[in-house]
Amino acid sequence: MKEILVDPLNDIASQPQFHRVSVPFLIIIDGLDECSDSKIRCHMFEIFDDLLRSCCFPLEILLASRQEVVDILNSFSSTSLFSRTHHLALSDKYVPEDDIRTFLEHLFHSIHTFHALRRHIPSS
Repeated sequence: MKEILVDPLNDIASQPQFHRVSVPFLIIIDGLDECSDSKIRCHMFEIFDDLLRSCCFPLEILLASRQEVVDILNSFSSTSLFSRTHHLALSDKYVPEDDIRTFLEHLFHSIHTFHALRRHIPSS
């Protein structure tokens, strides 16, 4: 992480023509729970912690994982990441199909209302 990400970002930030941004860069990590070795998963949190402390750029990390992996939850509370962490658990009540249906219905309505060939588009 240091060689691939932190050092190049810090080099850019040290350039005189660099204008510091206030909006953080976002690193998305999905599927950490897919790593079968819990020691590696726990070590990743130490790496994230070092990354956030050593980078001159404002960074945020979005970690998506299954909730059942206990060592991931424990790693949040056992590092200094705990004070910078926001935990958002999706409940079993979340139905993504409803959001997808709402999005598509809105999109189709917009096409039917505003498209240049809307008169030829059946209402169904």
